[in-house]
Amino acid sequence: MTETTGTERMPAAVKTAGFIMTLDVAFGLVGLAFPLVALAATFDVWVLLLLAYGAAVTALTGWVLARWPTRRRRLVWTAVALALLLPASRRWFNR
Repeated sequence: MTETTGTERMPAAVKTAGFIMTLDVAFGLVGLAFPLVALAATFDVWVLLLLAYGAAVTALTGWVLARWPTRRRRLVWTAVALALLLPASRRWFNR
């Protein structure tokens, strides 16, 4: 017969971080609508750069969130680096 191995429970802080990242992806997708409308109204290079930045950060956050249950050390450092890319997180950590 095969034996089942027990896995340790995910700590509450990690679950909370995953939930916050889920909210970040959801609000990031909603927030991409504003630069997209602005880009359609006036084709400005700065709006295009803002749209590219928002799309890249949202995609990277979604990629990290899709691999969240693996708990690799490299993934944890990617999540920390991603948190430093976000302006709200940067203000929070620079207190």
